[in-house]
Amino acid sequence: MLRIAVCGGKDAADNGMENMLQDYRDSSKREILWDCYASGEELLRAVDESGEYDVYFLDIDAETGAGLETARTLRSRGFNGKIIFVSESPDYVFRSFEVQPYRYFLKPVPQEDLKKALDEICSSITRRTVVLVKSRNGDCIVPVRDILYIEKVDRTACFHLIDGTTVTSMSFRGGFHTMIDNIEGLGHSFFPYMSGAVVNLMNVRFFKSSSYEIYLRTGEILFCSRTKAAEFRKAFVQYQL
Repeated sequence: MLRIAVCGGKDAADNGMENMLQDYRDSSKREILWDCYASGEELLRAVDESGEYDVYFLDIDAETGAGLETARTLRSRGFNGKIIFVSESPDYVFRSFEVQPYRYFLKPVPQEDLKKALDEICSSITRRTVVLVKSRNGDCIVPVRDILYIEKVDRTACFHLIDGTTVTSMSFRGGFHTMIDNIEGLGHSFFPYMSGAVVNLMNVRFFKSSSYEIYLRTGEILFCSRTKAAEFRKAFVQYQL
């Protein structure tokens, strides 16, 4: 699943970009979803409430350069993914370099160029940000960004996902954390907050160290072990930098 945000300018209000994304989804048969926002402020509020997108299409206003500030804010918050600028003017190309955009498209965006960029992004997402969970119901592909936390239940690992569902692995031998370390593609954003459980730092909104509470983007609260609180706080702060 590729999640896309389209923000600013007329493309957020009319169907120009949406029609191209729809054509791409229909022709490629890829699973993609997108949301449109009229302003950077509206987009950032949505990100605060529901988490990051995989790709941001940000319109740069030809007169004011609005759109660059939204990109700066996303980068300052630690977003390392794809930002694609769309503009009627090439005047901001060099200024855009400071936020490391993936592409800078001039309007009207060529459909073939958009297709090529999305093909590359989808391939990258598939290679790097999904894990294979061997469950009792068969093999299950789970995007890393959708995992809230993983906990040991008997001799299985239960993956709690951002949509409220769970995926339970087959029984495993050995230690829980050894099993977690051996999951290919899981990455380094998972940290133990108690014995037999790890949380995905990319989905942690904040940590209340006085009460050992971990607040997730979904509103769910986990309780960190006192013995792991100091290490967890340090890991969470470092992850945000």
